[in-house]
Amino acid sequence: MAELRCYVFIDSLQPQFASFLGTVAQGFLPVPGQAALFVEIAPGMDLSADVLRHMEFRPNVGAPRLMDARVFSPGPMGLRHA
Repeated sequence: MAELRCYVFIDSLQPQFASFLGTVAQGFLPVPGQAALFVEIAPGMDLSADVLRHMEFRPNVGAPRLMDARVFSPGPMGLRHA
């Protein structure tokens, strides 16, 4: 059975959030006012077989990648401040 971890739909990106996404998103340039859908699936799932083939449209999907493990640690991530 597939495990969906997170499903977030934003119907209209605000300018500040679109600017932030442009710094962290790989493969897509967000535009203020544009809609966005973020989906997180469990490791080991086949994105094409388990998710995309069940959709009625073809979304613009970048290559899947694992999240940085530091995101799940309780302490600081060790990022340098500018």
